[in-house]
Amino acid sequence: MAAALALTSCSKQFYQVYTTEAPELVEKDNALIYENKDCIVKYNLWAEDGTLGYTVYNKTEQDLFIFLPQSFFIKNGTAYDYFENKEYRRTVSLSTSSERSTSSSIYGTMLHLGSYYDGAISAIQNKKNTRGTVYTLVEKERETVCIPPHSQKSFSKFSLWDRLIRNCDKEQAYPKRKSTPIKYTELSSPLVFSNRMAYAFNEKGDGLNYIVNKFWVSEFINYSKKEACEIVIYKECERDMATKRSIFRIYSPRKFYNSYVEVNKSLNSF
Repeated sequence: MAAALALTSCSKQFYQVYTTEAPELVEKDNALIYENKDCIVKYNLWAEDGTLGYTVYNKTEQDLFIFLPQSFFIKNGTAYDYFENKEYRRTVSLSTSSERSTSSSIYGTMLHLGSYYDGAISAIQNKKNTRGTVYTLVEKERETVCIPPHSQKSFSKFSLWDRLIRNCDKEQAYPKRKSTPIKYTELSSPLVFSNRMAYAFNEKGDGLNYIVNKFWVSEFINYSKKEACEIVIYKECERDMATKRSIFRIYSPRKFYNSYVEVNKSLNSF
């Protein structure tokens, strides 16, 4: 599978592409997969700056609870919290044809606020008019996320890296096709990161289990836009008008990238 996205028209555009190693994960079905007796965790890192988005599938017959205060993204030795005890507020205008239908609409709205949050009505402004009633909703971050049996939920919060690795060699920095690969070991890698997920099968967290999936950048290559991408003809249905799309031919779920242009003949540094 190739990942499609809109690309800029700059003829001097380049991509620095990072390959990761993750010894406990297997690449399959367009994902990096970790599996134990309780769950399946799937990652796909491919994005500009990289993404630690992942999906957890509950294999068991019980509710599986993810405990966010004990779960962390760990980057080069620094732990970042999944749970920050935040509140988010927004205003919603709804029809007031009847009190019952308004309450039902509010409840339905709250159900769609997102995977991590509980919705609550914190204030009601009693401004009755032809346009309805204005409500202020509060989204409170959840400490736990419940995944029912034989179903899955997705999590996405952190980017991996928004910097370029400097290279003063012009042929390496601005290749006609692609540069010579620069390789790293786990000890020499500029980026080592882990995802720690805490889970249990009850809301109290009794018998808390931990999954730690570790990654590191093992290689990077600089690509010209022409080498990294290709134009394909696309149409969803046979009768649709065909359109051209630019896609990455270098896509992989274990890779991510940063884009840059040739400015002052040098790459941005750390």
